[in-house]
Amino acid sequence: MMFKRRKRKNRYRRKPAKGLLRRRLLTTARMLALALAIMGLSTMLVYAYQVVTESEYLALRKITVSGNHHLGRREILRAAGLRPGLNLLSINLSLVRRKLLANPWVATARVSRRVPDCLEIEIREHRPLAVVELGARYLMNRKGRIFKRWQTGDPDHLPLITGLDLTDIHVEQSPASQTMRAVRQALLLAEKTRCLPLASITRVQVDKQLGLTLEAFEAGVKINLGFKNFNVNYSRLVKVVNYLKKHGYWTRLRSIDLTDPERMVVKFDQA
Repeated sequence: MMFKRRKRKNRYRRKPAKGLLRRRLLTTARMLALALAIMGLSTMLVYAYQVVTESEYLALRKITVSGNHHLGRREILRAAGLRPGLNLLSINLSLVRRKLLANPWVATARVSRRVPDCLEIEIREHRPLAVVELGARYLMNRKGRIFKRWQTGDPDHLPLITGLDLTDIHVEQSPASQTMRAVRQALLLAEKTRCLPLASITRVQVDKQLGLTLEAFEAGVKINLGFKNFNVNYSRLVKVVNYLKKHGYWTRLRSIDLTDPERMVVKFDQA
């Protein structure tokens, strides 16, 4: 007796349901619509940016500069690359700030917009304390750091420091030497005395064994301070200067040695 073999149906081959196909087409359509929307929005934003950055309403008409003492307004604007008429929103504030900081006189800088037509520049300059002789002459600020090479046009009424070398100055991670710190301290304390303002000091001679010697006043009187007890020595200096002026010895004075805490040595011109 013959039996006819039945063909088995492939239960794993199924036609996709119509609902699934419809959902896939809908998802694809939505993605295309979203992409077109993003492209359209991007185009609108680019166009809007061009309109805004070319608008006369946002043209730069006013630039305020504050905090400058040594640098003039024109010099600052030239360094920043700014001029009236530029679009306020097209100005790269970070780039302007970097350009300002490239000037050795500028310690800090801040640049901000004031819509619709104003740009504000606020800088803080280095405050020079002295000129340091290191083969060439350099300006030292009040923190004891060298910030630029001295050039014609820079302050020429500052004390000139001699006797230091490159190992004494502050460079990146290397702090200033004890000698340099002593020079800075002596100058800052001198500003506070009644008889020895900073402007009266013409030179600070550094001897790393004996200490500091100031040349001061119009006659170039030498004042030996040593390396320590500056406050005490300045107090003693005030007393002796007042005494000499009161009794008519001032014009003959040549030097005062304050390095010995027990006595002062005063020398005069020979009569």
